[in-house]
Amino acid sequence: MKTKKSVVGKILIYLFLILLALLFLVPVFYVMYNSLLPKRYIGSFVSPALWSLDNYKELFSEYPIMKWYGNTAISTVAVVLGNIFFTPLAGYGLAKLRFPGRKVIFICLMLSMMIPGQLVLLPQYIMMAKMGLVNTLLAIILPYLSQSMFIFMSRQFFYGIPEELEEAARIDGAGPWRFFVDVVLPLSRTNTAALFVVLFIYGWNQYLWPLLVT
Repeated sequence: MKTKKSVVGKILIYLFLILLALLFLVPVFYVMYNSLLPKRYIGSFVSPALWSLDNYKELFSEYPIMKWYGNTAISTVAVVLGNIFFTPLAGYGLAKLRFPGRKVIFICLMLSMMIPGQLVLLPQYIMMAKMGLVNTLLAIILPYLSQSMFIFMSRQFFYGIPEELEEAARIDGAGPWRFFVDVVLPLSRTNTAALFVVLFIYGWNQYLWPLLVT
């Protein structure tokens, strides 16, 4: 009886999850449906005989849509690679290296995360304009090559690495850079993978800053 009840329970759960997934997919299907309609019929339900690919033909023939996708892909990959290179270095420095002003830098990093992104759009735009980079891919990429939130994430991850590992590496003659490359980076593969996914989604979905600077 318990086995039958557990099977029935799992079936009900799966049915609920399937219905929930379909519910979330309704807006996607609705947009796809409207994209197949002539403009005068958008928003209404019509016979499939009126469906066509004319909107897609117009999109690809009259607008440089592939160039836009290419620019987005280039800027996204550049931002992802920049952050994956710079943020672990900064996070490692703040977590493991001892130097004057480290705590002050970390506090400033934390404070910068509290500033709304919209508040820095104008200063960033002025900087890009003074550098002559407005309406270029570099203007989209440069301000986001290293971001406070991801430095903080890396710092917190590296801070949890035991000091004993660093001491053992030091006894074996490894300096800070060798320890970082040979020990810290291999241990941070999951952290790097998480950063990659979050950064890619963030970079691909950016809209306001590219719209402003181009």
